Amino acid sequence: MFTRHTIPFDSPFLPGLAARLLDICGERLPHALVLLPSSRACGSLRHALLETSGRDGLLLPAITTPAGLVEELAGRRADLAPAAVPSRLRAAVLAPHLAKLDWLRDRPGAAAGMSDELVRIFDELRRHELDPGGLDDGGPAAPELQIRDVARVREAWRLYRGAVPRDALDRERDVVDAACAAERWPGPPVENLFTAGFSDLPPLTARLIRVAARRAGRAHMVSTAAGDDPLTRLFLAAFSDRDAPTHPLSPDRCVSTLLLDDEPEPLGRDERPYPDRLAGLADPAAILAPGGEPLLRPCPDPEQESLLIADLVIAQLRREPRSRIAVATADRPLARRVADQLADAGLDLDATDGDPLSTHADGRLVWQLLRTALTDLHPDPLLELSTHPLVTFGRERGEHASRTLSFEKELLRGKTAGAGLAGLRIRAAERDAEARARWPDARPEMTLLMDDLEAALGGLLARAADKPTPVSAHLAALRAAWRRAVPDDPLDDGTVTARVADGTSPARRALIRLLDDLDAAGDAMPPLSSGDFAAMLARLLGETKWWPHRSIHLPVQVTGLLEARLEHYDLLVLAGLGEGVFPDEPRRRTLLLGRPWRERNGLPDWRWDLGLDAELFLRLLHNGRRVVVTWSSERDGQPALPSRDHLRPRRP
Repeated sequence: MFTRHTIPFDSPFLPGLAARLLDICGERLPHALVLLPSSRACGSLRHALLETSGRDGLLLPAITTPAGLVEELAGRRADLAPAAVPSRLRAAVLAPHLAKLDWLRDRPGAAAGMSDELVRIFDELRRHELDPGGLDDGGPAAPELQIRDVARVREAWRLYRGAVPRDALDRERDVVDAACAAERWPGPPVENLFTAGFSDLPPLTARLIRVAARRAGRAHMVSTAAGDDPLTRLFLAAFSDRDAPTHPLSPDRCVSTLLLDDEPEPLGRDERPYPDRLAGLADPAAILAPGGEPLLRPCPDPEQESLLIADLVIAQLRREPRSRIAVATADRPLARRVADQLADAGLDLDATDGDPLSTHADGRLVWQLLRTALTDLHPDPLLELSTHPLVTFGRERGEHASRTLSFEKELLRGKTAGAGLAGLRIRAAERDAEARARWPDARPEMTLLMDDLEAALGGLLARAADKPTPVSAHLAALRAAWRRAVPDDPLDDGTVTARVADGTSPARRALIRLLDDLDAAGDAMPPLSSGDFAAMLARLLGETKWWPHRSIHLPVQVTGLLEARLEHYDLLVLAGLGEGVFPDEPRRRTLLLGRPWRERNGLPDWRWDLGLDAELFLRLLHNGRRVVVTWSSERDGQPALPSRDHLRPRRP
């Protein structure tokens, strides 16, 4: 069904894919469909096609991701029911129900983390065509821990289905099932289907790609292959078993098994002693120092590492001003350090890792409103709220600043009562009376400030003192508090689409979407206390990302390792590759359903994640004309080692 094409690791992947597309499709290129793993790769392929063609203009094929293809097919059907709960809120909906289970009742604080874990397990099981409510526990002879884990997953699944009767994955499965059952491809006709660059492909997605391939005129699978270049040979020599799931070539073999009609030929094991496998290689020092620059650069600490990276980038731009440069890292604090260093140097760069909404002024204000009400107007959070840059309570900014300064002086003198709003009102009246005794025309500033605070926070204070209430009531009180605190820019004034048109900041739009999603999911959640609502919203603010406005096609990127996987650069810096950062804690080292159960049911385990990381690192080492790997020898004041799995060969 598929014709397989391979591109060696030492050849740029997307330009090679573009050349094959133009060669195979010719003038019929617009009638092709190309599936890639990421949206960034889709955009890069469009540019690669134009550059490879050498034309001023080009009619492009349909280039999308499997998720984009599902959305395109779903948009053609009017009978698909929408998801009952937005995807990012499913764990938040499940958590209050989990907290009532016997095995979590004594640890209610663990419900949120366990809910995240269970939702991820549910999605993984369904993507592998397994029913979470009908899992096989292995029978009476199975280990007791395995039987208990399966029972807990089944129980949690029943709670999940009660709270979330339909989600986005159900919609995706309906789309795939309908495409498989249809006599004709439900989308536009496809003459040539290309699937390229995949290393991890769940069976549900593979089923959609296979049915698309059967309906297309011709189908092609483009993957990477181990070339004979010295760097690839040196890297692969560190792996004694070529069929092991931790081998860098295993991910490609797994995708081939899912998509190709025939099982690919086994790679076989290399039983030669480690030194013999390196026979014929040039001096390893020359391999690790292409162009006279060292590939491996340890640094004393993260600050020095960021300075070194900034120096490498600036030096490259001085040598070749039109260079395409990327700093790829899995260490987010280091990425922020590098971005700051390059910004201080005057470079306009594309930082692809967004910032948590909790770090933005809008997100902090939401938290400060809730925190001030929960602490019953404790002076410290109340002063933080009053001094927030957005807050004026509808007064002139100078007037509000003057009142806040007077309130701060009262705090520093220790003259504020600790009895909530009533105590503050008493002290405000006393202070204003003292002022009038000295200056008869003095305005009652402190009393007016308390009036503004009561008008803004009255609803939240009532929720804090009341019994658990629906999420919609908490949101209404929060929006009312924001409207009183920031009357010139309320949260509920217009839709998100209108906010895009009027230039509202990306962070504000992200906050509006989050609150709108909470509104949509409110009916699925049980009534929450103010503390539980604030804790849930704080977690969501930390998980929600926003991206500042930035220009496109900037020559310098600070990006993640996966985002750089299919790209090619003049200089690629793989930064922060220390032990514990890359590879990170394996995603599939789960709290439930351990390795024996996963192996018996055909699910990948944590060893598969190590294989994916090995393949990723090998690919990244070839993704630049010049590649530099850096790591810190010290982190948080403690000695640190380089990535033990990929920077040092493992000898048999």
